[in-house]
Amino acid sequence: MGLSRFDPDYDAELSYWEGDAGTQILKADRPAQPHEQWLRTHHWVWSRSRLQEIVRQHQMAVFVCGIALNIHQVVDLFERIFLLRIDADTQEQRLLAYDARNPPGRSEEGRQQIREGRPIFESQMLERGAIALDGTPPTSRVADQLLAFVVGAPNRGEAAK
Repeated sequence: MGLSRFDPDYDAELSYWEGDAGTQILKADRPAQPHEQWLRTHHWVWSRSRLQEIVRQHQMAVFVCGIALNIHQVVDLFERIFLLRIDADTQEQRLLAYDARNPPGRSEEGRQQIREGRPIFESQMLERGAIALDGTPPTSRVADQLLAFVVGAPNRGEAAK
């Protein structure tokens, strides 16, 4: 299909922690389990230049999944923004699943920051014109729905009929 996806959490050139002064924090200088004070003075951001490079290199749709504090500085690079809306229970399940897959996982302070930020992020994205989709089904079904919306591909369930 020619589609590409990028997960900023696993691309050190695409996303990173930044201090209040705007300086990138090297991995060696980050705490393994950031505490509340550290999280208040550091921000997870996306590199605009790296995003521009990714978009330029790919002919078809590019999906970048995630959230960053500076998202307002990069949304103009995309034709469409999708917001996968979830409820608090789904968010909690996914936070736990992430931690199980990525030991030692996030600190409780980190999880709490994410919990508190979700409704704010959703509101901001909707104000910016994001297309809201139900993100509560299993991720494979959400991906199928997103692909159907973007490229007109049938959902797996529909193709089997």
